[in-house]
Amino acid sequence: MAGKSDADRTRTTGVRADEATTTKVLTPADQRRDTTSTGRPAALGAREIDAPHAGAGKTGGAAGPPRKTPHMRWWKSVVSGLLVSLPVSWLLSYAGTLPFFLGLFFFVLFGLMIGAVMHRVAAPHRPYGTGALVAGTTLVVVGAWSVSLLKEGRDFPSDQAAHAGRKTRDIGSMEIDEYQSVVATRIQEFLLERYPPGGAIGYMRWASTSGEIRRGELEDVSLTLTAPQSGYAWIIRVILSLALLAFGVGSQTLPLRLASERALRAIDNPAHAIQR
Repeated sequence: MAGKSDADRTRTTGVRADEATTTKVLTPADQRRDTTSTGRPAALGAREIDAPHAGAGKTGGAAGPPRKTPHMRWWKSVVSGLLVSLPVSWLLSYAGTLPFFLGLFFFVLFGLMIGAVMHRVAAPHRPYGTGALVAGTTLVVVGAWSVSLLKEGRDFPSDQAAHAGRKTRDIGSMEIDEYQSVVATRIQEFLLERYPPGGAIGYMRWASTSGEIRRGELEDVSLTLTAPQSGYAWIIRVILSLALLAFGVGSQTLPLRLASERALRAIDNPAHAIQR
């Protein structure tokens, strides 16, 4: 009936006009206003912004910058870097002895390779704290560099014995393999006696000082044995190899202290992140 009041219509339908359910389509401007007032997007619902470390800010409820906290994912990448560095260190032990410091190029190249593996593993949960990044990168770099030096020193007696076997014409009644074994034993005894404790440490002491075993100092060896680099040249090469390896790895891992572009976009424009 045309003359019914609002109360009559309410009794007839059982629903008040102000209780009717309406559907409102939120525009990006509406969502930004709601975010400012409540601290989270209006239509967030079941979906969260794809920003691993994004959180509400302290002022105004707006999303703050990513938190730089160490994460287990980073330490998993450090373990991955150490595993990759094992075969790489084996190759670097040979590269370091190349003449004219040519092997230093490979310290940069293999450093980039190790760092790329670490970056790939850790990138999904970036950013990380600078302290954790520096600690993990240092662990991998020093580990790979130390293993390469230790292997270089361990292989030195056998490498020099092979060189003596090729250069020596008169080895008596011994076979070439037997002669090389004897020479390697003589070199090991020389390092142990002159540069204790011998072994790889004795090799490092010998290479950084003399770098030469003169003819006649070893029994059954009739030629002078020398290191590819010795004295200051060896020390400079070792320092440069460490620096270049650190540069290669660090150039890939240290940028992980910054948030990804996707996370930053989500913080700056949460409505756009939800729509995607």
